[in-house]
Amino acid sequence: MHLNGQELHLIVNHVPVIGALWVLLLVLFAWFKPAPALIRTALIFSVLLGVSVVPAFLTGDGAEETVEHLPGVSETAIGNHEEMADKALWITVAVGVVALATLVLRARKPVARQALLPTLVVLVVAAGVLAWTGHLGGMIHRPELRGGSSAAAPATGDHD
Repeated sequence: MHLNGQELHLIVNHVPVIGALWVLLLVLFAWFKPAPALIRTALIFSVLLGVSVVPAFLTGDGAEETVEHLPGVSETAIGNHEEMADKALWITVAVGVVALATLVLRARKPVARQALLPTLVVLVVAAGVLAWTGHLGGMIHRPELRGGSSAAAPATGDHD
């Protein structure tokens, strides 16, 4: 089986977007039901989230090359998605770095609930940015998300 750039990107880009929601729920659960093992688990999954955004970002150019000349594809939407993806990359990597730093600094001590706060703050921002990035990505080839309809999609592509 051979995957083109778009297919590969569509597979891997869902991991950080959906993962951010699950990790956020896990961190919130650890915040309200603090137990050292649960807090460590939440921090470990936060690190994994920070790593998961890298393949999604790296496969973006291949996806663009595959779809940029297809009918109904908006170049403006591609640019908006790329710009937000840059922000999503760095904010989500920051989640992983903050969580890893917390784990390293607390390696020999029990991890208190307050140690989750920096990760939680950055994670809330990352979850929002990732969700918006995903929405902008959907607008690339989904004219109904851009306020149009499938029937009204231009036959030669939207080169605005």
